[in-house]
Amino acid sequence: MSKYKIKSTDKAALKEYDLKSALYQTMYENKSFNKNLSNHALYHALMKSLIEDENAMDKEVADRVKDQKRKHDDDEDPPTGPNQ
Repeated sequence: MSKYKIKSTDKAALKEYDLKSALYQTMYENKSFNKNLSNHALYHALMKSLIEDENAMDKEVADRVKDQKRKHDDDEDPPTGPNQ
């Protein structure tokens, strides 16, 4: 079983990311962003948005791992030295 439960907001964000990614891939494959200036600007805005989404997802995962580790560390007894 998965350690982390995916919330409905996460699912919506993933679906939006997948749609953006598919659009980006289509634009890249057919080079439509080179056909006119407005497409070029949209392509770069889409690329920037994808990078921001990836960074946000990476941060979210890192925060969850950090929280899990913190909870795990709180459960442990304090370390004892050889003189104690």
